[in-house]
Amino acid sequence: MMDLSKYRELFLTESRENLLNLNKYLLALENDLTNVAPLNEIFRSFHTIKGMAASMGYQKIVDLTHQAEDLLDKFRKEELKPNEEVLRLLFTAVDRLESLVEGEDLSIDDVMKNLELVSSGEFGKLDIKEEAKLRKIKDIRITLDYLDTLMNIAGELVINKDRILKITQDRLIEELTSPLERLSRLVLDLQEKIMNIRMVPMWQVFDRFPRLIRDSSVKLGKEVDFVIEGKEIELDRSMLDKLTDPLIHLLRNSIDHGIESPQQREQLNKPRKGRLLLQAKRLKESVEIVVEDDGGGINPDEVLSVAKKRGIITDEEVEKLTPKEIFNLIADTRYSTKREVTEVSGRGVGLDIVKERLRALGGSLDIDSTVGEWSRFTLRVPLTLAIIKALIAKVGDERYAIPFSQVSETININPSSDIKTVHNKEVMLLRGEVISLIRLSDVFEIPSNGNSNSVIVVNVEGKDMGIIVESYFGQQEIIVKSLGGILGDLPQFAGVTILGDGKPALILDVANII
Repeated sequence: MMDLSKYRELFLTESRENLLNLNKYLLALENDLTNVAPLNEIFRSFHTIKGMAASMGYQKIVDLTHQAEDLLDKFRKEELKPNEEVLRLLFTAVDRLESLVEGEDLSIDDVMKNLELVSSGEFGKLDIKEEAKLRKIKDIRITLDYLDTLMNIAGELVINKDRILKITQDRLIEELTSPLERLSRLVLDLQEKIMNIRMVPMWQVFDRFPRLIRDSSVKLGKEVDFVIEGKEIELDRSMLDKLTDPLIHLLRNSIDHGIESPQQREQLNKPRKGRLLLQAKRLKESVEIVVEDDGGGINPDEVLSVAKKRGIITDEEVEKLTPKEIFNLIADTRYSTKREVTEVSGRGVGLDIVKERLRALGGSLDIDSTVGEWSRFTLRVPLTLAIIKALIAKVGDERYAIPFSQVSETININPSSDIKTVHNKEVMLLRGEVISLIRLSDVFEIPSNGNSNSVIVVNVEGKDMGIIVESYFGQQEIIVKSLGGILGDLPQFAGVTILGDGKPALILDVANII
């Protein structure tokens, strides 16, 4: 008997692509029930999955897709006409089909019965329960494991290459200069090739969201025009997978809290249908993802009132806050204005958890709004978690790595004249703007070996701050290693790396230090 297990991954890959198409064209049909073009694409996707399932011996999948084909064929021949109730049934069939494709053993009797009823023209006896599941990225797992292993090996090659290079330079071994330059180019090329393989386009996650938006808006009685831009932008697949849950929450949050009901929008002289934008942009060494809606916005006065009531800020601190800093207060763990939990908002995580998850990825969350008009949530994450560009700072005998994506600029200062004290806190003037300063030696209680005359300006959640260090080295590509044991629980550190001399340097989590 032929062993079909080796074809399982191919079946999964092809079926998942067809399931995406089914959701895509069902949504198109739902928007215009008179448009027959999506019917052909829906029929084709069901037929393709049926053929692959038959060759694999997956009888339940064959039965379900065959029954769906019969119904769609009658629509294509105009023997029957689709309506909203039938669309709900087809969405449910696709959800059940996806579960079967992923290996779940579940009953399809109810869906089969409903499909048969509709095919026979009995539309009034349906009992439909929608059950959409937003699944995370699922690639061939063994391949991703191999890629992780290759990335680790490439990282070790970089570390050891840098160590050999330093020894060669220190001992002036000229014979090794040329071979080491060649080795450096080969290692860099290997890194880039592995990274290119790990990079996947945003559409692998973004294309799952239209169905989510459709289901959420139907449950809440909202009308939403969902726009996606930049889904061709690429990101490390492990990073993209970890972004799925935060994006789900932000999108649902916009529908639940942001966009008003059609009746409210008409009273406000807005279009009945709200606009929800999901946009990805490639920056230098990072990716920016924006979730923006044209709903009621965020009232800064209400935010401040709740923040003061919860003890998050004092009256004195309020005067110093910028508008963006006020909006970012809603991502504080202690902040909550929701008086009731709806079926949609009750799922997932809160904004505070979204913010923490982004920090764990070396990213950030920025919130901005105009009351009554719009709200915007901006996520910034590095392209990958494996290799990042960093600035190496020195304090005493210790060295620390600061992710370059968070560094705005570096400045050499005269401590005696450039640093001022306001309300017992050190500040400096930067192009007419007062920025707060912290000394890394104070944060980690490190004895200083000399003058701290260098400032690294970092930007966290739209706010510039300066970190005073003794000195810093140029931009370096570093391999990020996770911390274990006691250090793994310290929020000030995002990981550790090994420098060219073989000594470790802790990677700072700037947001948690500030």
